[in-house]
Amino acid sequence: GSPQRAATVSVLALDEEGEPRSEPNVISVRAASVGGVALAAREDEGLLAWVGHDAGQTQVFATRLDKTGKRLGQQMITRAKGAVSDVAVARADDGWFLAWVDWRDGNGEVYVTKLDRSLTRTLPERRITRAQGDASQVRIVARGDEVWLGWMDAREGAPSTDPFAIRLSAKDLSPRGEEVRLAASAMHSHGLQLGATSDGLVAGWIDEAEDGSSSQVKLLRLDANGMPQGLPVAVPLETSPISLALSCQAQRCRGLTVSNTHSGALRVDAFVSNGAHASPVQLFAHGGSSAVAAAPALAGDGAVIASDDWNGRGRLRRMRLVWE
Repeated sequence: GSPQRAATVSVLALDEEGEPRSEPNVISVRAASVGGVALAAREDEGLLAWVGHDAGQTQVFATRLDKTGKRLGQQMITRAKGAVSDVAVARADDGWFLAWVDWRDGNGEVYVTKLDRSLTRTLPERRITRAQGDASQVRIVARGDEVWLGWMDAREGAPSTDPFAIRLSAKDLSPRGEEVRLAASAMHSHGLQLGATSDGLVAGWIDEAEDGSSSQVKLLRLDANGMPQGLPVAVPLETSPISLALSCQAQRCRGLTVSNTHSGALRVDAFVSNGAHASPVQLFAHGGSSAVAAAPALAGDGAVIASDDWNGRGRLRRMRLVWE
């Protein structure tokens, strides 16, 4: 709750050439970095979800943005006692779906709600998980009349985390079937990403050895009922990835990974996958501190990567890519 320990949330709007439309717009100087940021957009506006400090507690906030990244409105979404983190947001036809992890009951559980375009809650918040252990890394995807939620969770006191997913009705956020454990592994799983396809969903994540000596990206295709189709497929990367971005359309997915190299530089690879095969291509490697590299973000044909250079200065890099 100390202002000295708070983070700053800023928004920068880029034009079609990747050039800034204006200076960064500061949304808050009392944010909690553990909450992350989540952004969804439509033609004329966007919604930014983040976690901030309020009266000694962390709460979920939603900020409505115009096309230049300026704030049009803002609401504090949660008001319960207990920490919150890991926000996720997806566009709805008439508003936005918002999910997060909440500790009001002692464990980190997944919650979800719906907001209209004026940031008014239109559906009561719904608790999704009820299990010992803390959920994390929530992801949300809207697909037709359904909302798909994914998250990482440690169950039955296990030291490792596994990916889970569930289908919800977009009408009232009620579950459509039971949650599904996408994979069970002794390795530590993290970096969950979801992408909607024409007939289901693709989930991607990173499996990391317990000692951190190696890691690999796994991809798993789910059918329209949320059931896994076969076993997870490993992406044949030459290095150990530390973060992953995934974007899907029709039957194909685009992926971007950031990895450590033996020299200490950060390496960026890209791949295209149909769910069963992926051939990564190295884009570039640059010096930096991999310990503070943020996960990349895919947007259209481009990507944004945040990391520090050798001197600890923050860098935000934007790439335009030709996908084949």
